[in-house]
Amino acid sequence: MISAIVLAKDEEANLDRCLASLQGLQEVIVYDDESTDKTTAIAKKYGATVITHASHQDFAAQRNAAMKAAKYDWVLFVDADEELSAGLQKELSKLQNEITSRNDIAYRIKRADIWWGQKLTRGEVYTAAHTGIIRLVNRTQGTWQGKVHEEFKTDGNVGTLDHEIIHRPHPTVTSFLEHINEYSSMRADELAKQGKRTNIFELIIYPFFKFLYNYILKAGYVEGAAGFSYAFFMSFHSFLVRSKLYVTQYKATHTEV
Repeated sequence: MISAIVLAKDEEANLDRCLASLQGLQEVIVYDDESTDKTTAIAKKYGATVITHASHQDFAAQRNAAMKAAKYDWVLFVDADEELSAGLQKELSKLQNEITSRNDIAYRIKRADIWWGQKLTRGEVYTAAHTGIIRLVNRTQGTWQGKVHEEFKTDGNVGTLDHEIIHRPHPTVTSFLEHINEYSSMRADELAKQGKRTNIFELIIYPFFKFLYNYILKAGYVEGAAGFSYAFFMSFHSFLVRSKLYVTQYKATHTEV
């Protein structure tokens, strides 16, 4: 048996498609970060259990808390702007009847990112598209770590499923920029609390080389304008993280007159 968990905050624009794809699972929980839109109403329409819990911008803690609320030990995490492909729905339907007899304690699932109406498989999303990311886990065999870029940490064997999750992030440039601004602030705060520091050299060099890495080395250029824009925005995210970290450390060492 598998419980599905959707972390959500003001996701009325995405939640219908997400929850419709999860209807074949035994339990669906929408772990809601104090939404002010119709998120909870939509969740209840699909028969999902709604639990309201403030994230305090700590996504690993949010996932760990959500796992404890699940009925079953096997937990599938799906973001609100994602949906299970038809192939993955069938694969999970079969898997949930035999999952306890397998040796794996977590599974990677490949992700298809749709940006500007185009499926991206290169650049920034290369790893998610080709290797997959851990999304199906046995909650007794590991924990989520990392406040912003959270990962499931386990010592057990990790398998890979055959079919993919479909991800439809940032339907507009404006929403992408808003997302980058929000997440760069959280990441800069996380790094500051870890005692990390930056400098003018990193502000200039790191974003530049991240763009080259995603656009050239990871072949983002083969995906045309969509590949270029995605590489550029993620490079800008790196610049914002280091800029905000720099401002934080400057304020800590200088007194305003």
